[in-house]
Amino acid sequence: MKVAVLTMFNGLAKTYSLVSVVEEHLHMLLDAGVKVKLLVSQDCPDSERFGIFADDRLEWVKITNRLQGQQIHWMDYSQPTGRVHEAFYDEAATIAESLYEALKHEDVCIMHDILYQGWHLVHNVAVRIMQRRLPNLRFLAMSHSMPIPRPARMDWPLSARYTPLPNTTYLYPTQSGLAALARQVQRPFRALPCHLQLL
Repeated sequence: MKVAVLTMFNGLAKTYSLVSVVEEHLHMLLDAGVKVKLLVSQDCPDSERFGIFADDRLEWVKITNRLQGQQIHWMDYSQPTGRVHEAFYDEAATIAESLYEALKHEDVCIMHDILYQGWHLVHNVAVRIMQRRLPNLRFLAMSHSMPIPRPARMDWPLSARYTPLPNTTYLYPTQSGLAALARQVQRPFRALPCHLQLL
């Protein structure tokens, strides 16, 4: 089985708690003999790789963060209504192409907060564009923040944060948040804690 872990990290500072979570997951996967790619932003410095992030068994893949030579600046689209900036869809399409090249031979993609956080909306939409070309790719979408109530009114693409992604299992670190997460994305409730034996 080939597994990709999609984080879009810009750096590996331990002050960002998700770095430690991904570190543990990589230990578990690599120690189990799973072939793993870690997908990070192209702006994540190689000089910050340490420990398991520098392990020779790990394939380190940088996803583009440029559109026509200019850096893509992530914007926080946490609100459910409104408009996105003018270049949003071009950015999403460019990122989708980079994701496609990184994921076209993988079996599973584990995403960390990509479908949940407002500043990852461009990556959320890029995953949805790319997913149409890889219908057999299985996704595990981990949310690390408390799910918020589903808004009564939403505009696309801001509503992507509340829209189920096909072929995706949604995971939450504790049993207590699973029902809230299911309501947020309107998925049937399934008690699936985030243990990686789901693979």
